[in-house]
Amino acid sequence: MNALPEEAVRKDVERVLDMKLPMDGVTAEAVTVTRLWRCDNRYHMTAFEGRTIAPRRKLTGNSAPVEISELDVVAGGSVPERFDRLLHAGMPHHVLLSFGSHAETFRRLARALEVEWLT
Repeated sequence: MNALPEEAVRKDVERVLDMKLPMDGVTAEAVTVTRLWRCDNRYHMTAFEGRTIAPRRKLTGNSAPVEISELDVVAGGSVPERFDRLLHAGMPHHVLLSFGSHAETFRRLARALEVEWLT
């Protein structure tokens, strides 16, 4: 069972996730997807990096697709696999998107705070 809505995953690339961005049409920008949450009396954190890519259709508002890096696919699986695993670990389905490559910073923060790090 896929935990992501069908419209969130592009069929041709299992490394693409549609995300909300502060600006419409921004492409080739490095971004970090992250989330900190509490489940089962513990805190958990995840983060992975990607880049914005040109949408295949006209988007309204501040949406843009994000392609995760090949290294993140190797480390954590495709977008559907990763989100299925994280959602089953209790992660709420809303994530934070920030411009820049910050996954390593979030990983170090999780270690310093003794928060369980999930990929």
